[in-house]
Amino acid sequence: MCRPASGAGCDRVRLPGSCLSRRWVDISPPKIMLCARGVPMLNGATCDCGAVSIRLSEKPSKIFECNCSICRRLGVLWAYYYCDDVIFEKGEGTTRSYTWNKKMLEFHSCAECGCTTHWIATDRTFRERMGIDARLIDGLDRQNTSLGFVDHGELGWFWSREAGT
Repeated sequence: MCRPASGAGCDRVRLPGSCLSRRWVDISPPKIMLCARGVPMLNGATCDCGAVSIRLSEKPSKIFECNCSICRRLGVLWAYYYCDDVIFEKGEGTTRSYTWNKKMLEFHSCAECGCTTHWIATDRTFRERMGIDARLIDGLDRQNTSLGFVDHGELGWFWSREAGT
């Protein structure tokens, strides 16, 4: 019978029945990415085709529905994160962006499948936080995630055009 390589903390083992072929399989734990604050990035969000892949510091406990003109049309639910708690594994810089309203926000979508992925402020001095489309977060449990409502439409803060036009 094959035995693992000697020593505690071994990161390779022989496959059963592979003593003659001497095939080894890497069983080392996956490398865990850390955000700028040193928090493990274990949660992910991906677009439909997988071209954009985002790592998040945690799953959101609360997500938000906004009724402004663009969010209503996109049909997104937002999870808000500090920019330092978001890492793009794939697709950063390859998304299509739409600069909205008074050029305050950039809404990004996958250039391949068209899924809205995130928004970010255009003014770098306001880039402390960003919104990730919560519908893309892998394994998001809606029963354990509360839904908040952001009333930007009725307040008139984020309308891109006058009502009725």
